Formats: sequence, C-alpha cells, structure tokens
Amino acid sequence: MAMKGIQWRFIPHGSPHMGGCCERLVRSVKTALGKTLNSAQKPEILTTMMAEAESIVNSKLLTHMSLDHHDNEAITPNHFLIGTSSSYQITGNFDESNLCLKKRWRIAWHLAAPSGSVG
Repeated sequence: MAMKGIQWRFIPHGSPHMGGCCERLVRSVKTALGKTLNSAQKPEILTTMMAEAESIVNSKLLTHMSLDHHDNEAITPNHFLIGTSSSYQITGNFDESNLCLKKRWRIAWHLAAPSGSVG
C-alpha cells in the first residue's frame, strides 16, 4: 500500500473526538436510540427504532443548502438510498383484525417521530 501512496491514519484509542464526522454520526445514532430504548420492549419496536435512527443519519446534508428557493434540494444519503430526502412517506396499512400489531406500530411510530411532528 505504501507503493501506491496510501497512508493509514488512526485516531488514538479512547479519543473519539478526533474521529471527525464519522464519530459524529455514531453519536447521532446513539443519541437517537438512547432517547427511545427505555420504552422499546419488543423486537419489532427495536427494529423500527434502528430504521428510524438510520433514517436520521441518512438525512444529514452532503452538500450545502442554498438560500435560493429555485435551486435544487440539497443532497443527502437518502437521495441515493430511497430517491428522496425524507423517509416519512409510507404509513402503515392495517386491517382491523390485527389490533395488537396496529397498536405496536403506532407506539413505535410515536417513539420514532421527531418531536413536534406527531400530534
């Protein structure tokens, strides 16, 4: 690898503050999960929480956001993964025969929704 000009640079052990944006993304996931894990008891709810934490991280901007409203939307990792910046498009479609599943989905949705967006 040295012949190709590749040089590895490692951060010191126990100092995540030197990891830059990668460590910041890890902290974002830990924060998102930490605020909700006390309430999540079922594996389905935990899976939903992980997906929501993933969505939060993947909605971070990769480019600057223009002040001109005629410009295109700023690019996020979600644009490459799902084709849009937001993953809050799909809502559950439940029949009345499975009320337990519907209740658990609503609990997970309320736990995962950004504060102020669910009412």
